[in-house]
Amino acid sequence: MRCSVDRRAFLAGGLGLVTLAACGAGPQAPAPPVSRDFRVGDAVVQIPVNPQRVVTISTFTQDAMFDLGTDPVGVYDPGEQYILAAYRQRWAAIPKVSGGSAGGALDLERIASLTPDLILGIDAQQAPLDRLSRIAPTVLLPFTGSPTIWRELTDETADAVNRTGVLDPLAGRYTARARAIAQQHAAVLERTRFAILQGGFEPGAFWLYGPGSSTGAVLADAACGSRPAPPP
Repeated sequence: MRCSVDRRAFLAGGLGLVTLAACGAGPQAPAPPVSRDFRVGDAVVQIPVNPQRVVTISTFTQDAMFDLGTDPVGVYDPGEQYILAAYRQRWAAIPKVSGGSAGGALDLERIASLTPDLILGIDAQQAPLDRLSRIAPTVLLPFTGSPTIWRELTDETADAVNRTGVLDPLAGRYTARARAIAQQHAAVLERTRFAILQGGFEPGAFWLYGPGSSTGAVLADAACGSRPAPPP
């Protein structure tokens, strides 16, 4: 680009400098996008490309973020007994957005005070999507009866928070750990059959989980029961 500036304009000082700067400027690169489309079932939600202040309103999305190596700025509080021991210390240090019992209501004012740029949960909890969406873009991931739902939610959470690059290493560590357990305890695991009994959500109500459940699938991957260890 050619640009002529006469001596008088140059000697005028600031005007000359501004003119020279403008003359030397080339085409401006477009700014990178700050938001993108995220599909949830039949709906599309506009979310940040790289969210920095995520509030998780479900322990599933919370645990997924912990697995992915990043912490939310606000978390659901079902009671400490429902938090994985490995993550309890990290969870305890994060502000809570519910009342401290399983199935407890969300504190929307508390969520808003944390100024999130993304809210993550699951559709099974029937959260007030319309009200949450007025605070920040809200994604309620589909929760199904799949025995690998925790893997699927981890994949979808990683996509939402822009952490897909750590999924393969994470899966590799999981597989290696399951294989090591299966080999070290093969004699016991081969003759073990299991079911997991859970209560506490409702008085007098209990849930029984076997190898086909999302919880039991973890034990089954380590060859507890009749399923062999994952292949190398």
